[in-house]
Amino acid sequence: MKSLFFLFILIINFSMSCRSMAYKCFSDNECPNNNGKFVSNNQHKDIYEGQLGVPPGFNLQIDPLLPHGFGKITYGPQIPGTERSYSEGDVYEGYWDWDKFNFPKYSGKGTYTYKSGTVIETEWKDSSPLTGAFGKKKFPDGTVISGIWNSNGYICIGNCTNGTGTETADFGEWYTKGIFVNKQITEGIQYNPDYLSEGKFRGNRLVSGIITCKSNRNRCNNQIRNYSLDNSEFSSNQIKIIYKD
Repeated sequence: MKSLFFLFILIINFSMSCRSMAYKCFSDNECPNNNGKFVSNNQHKDIYEGQLGVPPGFNLQIDPLLPHGFGKITYGPQIPGTERSYSEGDVYEGYWDWDKFNFPKYSGKGTYTYKSGTVIETEWKDSSPLTGAFGKKKFPDGTVISGIWNSNGYICIGNCTNGTGTETADFGEWYTKGIFVNKQITEGIQYNPDYLSEGKFRGNRLVSGIITCKSNRNRCNNQIRNYSLDNSEFSSNQIKIIYKD
């Protein structure tokens, strides 16, 4: 009896997930064969342009229309109480397919463009760059890093173990360039959309040098504390912070 109850709960949760993820056409009779411009049913109001499909398998007659085939999605705003990795204004354009749970995922060739301007062009699987595939990541400062995604989701140009190289990952909008020892940057630069760190590093954290902010003072300070310096390091006389405002 307990097994049947948990199965029932699982089915209900699945159906609710499908309902919240489903899309509807912007205008009646303007999406022939489930192809056109759509808006998501959830509070994020993501905009999707392209082909939709009904997931295979058991769906409680819901018939949710979800991205499948080729399409472009522009992500809507974050909603209080929810958390997801997409930011408002981020765009993915490329191919989609079902994962093992019959949810839509980036699958095949596609391009992800962050709102800040960082662009990832690659082949995808389950909404992540495919290990062993060729990828290219372009940053707003003009830097382009291209190569093969390794099993950890990184691309390295040069020697990012013990030598000089440039490294980025399949997540976030950062890259590291300089001298590496035991796979960690020891001297060089770390870039992200909010600030540029330049100098000497220990444990991938800046210990002496300059941080140049590109975002406003409050956001830059928050991001520095989150990713680069703790409170004691923040006031270190070995590190100079340059603000744009």
